[in-house]
Amino acid sequence: MAQRVLLLKGALRKLKRDQNRNRSPTRSERIRQVQRQIRQIDTEFRQLTSDDLKKPVRVNGFSFPMSCEEDIERLELMVERNPSIREQFVNYLRRRKPFSESVEECFGYFFKDEAMLRYNWKGLDRNQCPRKAMMNYHIFTDCMMDAWVTHGVQKDVLQNELRKTVFKISRRRYSNKCARKKRSIDRSSNYGPKCDD
Repeated sequence: MAQRVLLLKGALRKLKRDQNRNRSPTRSERIRQVQRQIRQIDTEFRQLTSDDLKKPVRVNGFSFPMSCEEDIERLELMVERNPSIREQFVNYLRRRKPFSESVEECFGYFFKDEAMLRYNWKGLDRNQCPRKAMMNYHIFTDCMMDAWVTHGVQKDVLQNELRKTVFKISRRRYSNKCARKKRSIDRSSNYGPKCDD
């Protein structure tokens, strides 16, 4: 099943790339067809694992996606101390991640970019901008592995996906910062003193 998803996703990327070059109604229909096949695989997987999507799943005391560092730290502490919370979190991860999506694609369901501001995979020990090591957190390693082992996610794949995710979050943050700075400069130049020649 995982191999089928990878093949379909590769075909979808190729179709979209070709579609961007020159539009074609048959190519658009083929894209919709591949997307339907991917959704069908998600449905089949849910049926195989007997997941009841109507039954709500939650983690007591937490709301997702998490939006601050303190919530992540609190969740990590509770997962370490309380097996019931750990089981709820693993079930939540398992239910929220569609089979056809990569960890990178679904990470936003669990953690907002702002919450991940002080984290990266290995951590950084700097005075100005320290980072906490995600590899030392159960919520990013053990819990995710337990939840997604049935999705075909392996330990090295999970690590690579989390590294890519953190990198993309930092790039988005950098891009947003540059855009804000540019808007600020544009605004200040519009309102600044004008010289008459």
